[in-house]
Amino acid sequence: MSHTDGPLSEPASLAALGEDPRKMAEDFADAGDWRVHCAAAHESITGLASRHAATEAACRLMDNGVMVVGIGKGRPDEDAIGRDQLALTYGVWTRVKYG
Repeated sequence: MSHTDGPLSEPASLAALGEDPRKMAEDFADAGDWRVHCAAAHESITGLASRHAATEAACRLMDNGVMVVGIGKGRPDEDAIGRDQLALTYGVWTRVKYG
């Protein structure tokens, strides 16, 4: 999947990435409360140290084809940053990353 497909394309399973998505986010992981909620089978990546770390992890996952539905500290329906805001953030992230 390329970055041009966008964050709202067909959902991919975290397992379908071929590598553990937690490894993709491990640079940002610490014993924090933030989590990234993914659409596939209601999977989540937990233990992220800050909102910034969760946002970076979400953008990396979206860049690899995973449909992220939100980031926050609680349940997916209580996300601090929802899907629409993540789509905007991902757009900025891709412009910075890919120029």
